[in-house]
This record gives sequence, C-alpha cells and structure tokens, in this order.
Amino acid sequence: MTKVGILYICTGQYVVFWPEFYRTFREKFLPGCEKTFFVFTDAPAIEGENAGDVRRIPQKALDWPYSSLLRFRMFCSQKEALSRMDYLFFANANLVCLEPITEAEFLPRADRGERLLVVQQPGFWDKRPIFYSYDRNPRCRAYIPYNCGRAYVSGGLNGGTAQAFLAMSEELARRTDADLADGQMPLWHDESQLNRYIAEQNPAAYRLLTPKGGRCPSPRRSGCWTRTGGSTWPPSRGAGRPAARCSASGGLSARTGCPGCGWPGTRCCADTCNGRPAADADRVRPGRPACAGGQNRLS
Repeated sequence: MTKVGILYICTGQYVVFWPEFYRTFREKFLPGCEKTFFVFTDAPAIEGENAGDVRRIPQKALDWPYSSLLRFRMFCSQKEALSRMDYLFFANANLVCLEPITEAEFLPRADRGERLLVVQQPGFWDKRPIFYSYDRNPRCRAYIPYNCGRAYVSGGLNGGTAQAFLAMSEELARRTDADLADGQMPLWHDESQLNRYIAEQNPAAYRLLTPKGGRCPSPRRSGCWTRTGGSTWPPSRGAGRPAARCSASGGLSARTGCPGCGWPGTRCCADTCNGRPAADADRVRPGRPACAGGQNRLS
C-alpha cells in the first residue's frame, strides 16, 4: 500500500484545529493509502497519538512570521523518518477534508513525469501573472520578476514524492536561512519561497490543482475569509479572498493593501494596477537568474 506522510504544524493556540483535521483527513483524504501524521507541536499530548498513525514531534512555538517561515527547516529535521514515505504533503492547521479525495484526483502523476503537487491560490486563479503577489524584491531569494511565473500557488497545501518534497524543503530551508542572514524577509514568507521554487520548475514536473477543475481540502470558515465571486473550492466549502487587513494566509497583517487591486502588495503593486509596470520591474539584477526564453519560467 502507498505510504503517505502528512505534515502538520500546530503550536500555541493552533492545536485547537487538530482534532477535526485528524478525523476528516484520516477518514476521507486518500482513503486507499496508508497515512502517517507527523505533527509538530508544543502540546504535551494530542488526539490520536496512541493510535499508531500519529507521530507527535516536539516543536516550540515560534513568534510570527517564523512559525510559518521556518517550516522547511522543521521538515528537514525529520528527514530520516519522512524519507520512508512514498509521498509527503504539508497541510495548513485549519484545513478540513469534507469529501473523499482519491489518489487519482490528488497524487502527482508519475506517468506524466510529475513529482510535486501544488494548489493554485484561489484569490489569484483568474488573475494575470502581473497581478500575482510574488516577492518583487530583487535582494530576496524569493524574487520573481514581472515577466516570469505561471501560477500563484498556495503555501497552505503542497507536497509530492518524498524524494522531491524533501529536496525542495532542503533547498528552501537553505534559501530562507541565507535570506535571514542577509536581513531579507520574503514578502509572504514560506509561500513566497515556494512560489519562486515552482517558477523555476518545468511545468511538466508538477501537478497543479486549480479552483476550476481540482478538488482539495479547504480552510474552515473564519472571520478572515470571504467567498471569492463565482468560485468555491471544493464546491461544499469556499476558500476565498482575504478580507480587509488579512494576509494571503488568512492571518491579520500590518501591510497596507494596494488601492488598485485591493491586495497587500509591494511598491510596484500600485503601478501595475494602473497599467504602468515599475521602470525596473523586469530588470534582472546581477547574480539573479533570468526568465527562460518565452516560457515564463526562471532558469
């Protein structure tokens, strides 16, 4: 039977989400696979830890945004155990699985050369790449120029084969540590690093689920989320655009929103919303990879 490792972080108050996550994912997510839940938490005990399919991994609560930014480092700390899985998937603490999701619907398709699985961010699925909330800071390793990128993917649900996912985690942990050493903070933390990594890949190497045709677990409804017009994901529960003062992950943000598109953004955001890309937006700084000719992919 295919072995699937599910990576879950619930430190501090986020432990309240664990019971419903565990029950719904255990029952409905990839029902034909043998699932093991790797739970990074500071809780002294969690539901299911004596059931045989839960591994509680001590993890102290970190201040924001490091609790999210440093997740790849957390995963790498368990490389030996995780490498025994066939597939690995990270899921945000507030996700629930309301309907059965099968292997055919979700796993990377090996016969097509896919090794990773990413999910398109619902708030951007119908937007042009120039409006994506990529990190536009050329000093950061998550930087993506305006002429690159194919999809804006969510940091809240992703995975792939164990080998591919661990290779990605090691690389993004390395980039994150290097950015912090340089005094750089990615715009949307781990999500920005993930988007840069996916922008570098051949599109044939990953499976992209979209609100238009894919089904996946969704966030529980909260005060920070509002429904995206005409789009639900899956149909029974809408994951939508963050409401005012909420970040792309649903948390409160101190960043101001762009007056043109309404999304939290960078200095260039107001310019692009008015149809005027910043003068230096497409200029590739020394030492930064250029876009692979005509493919919207970073080389």
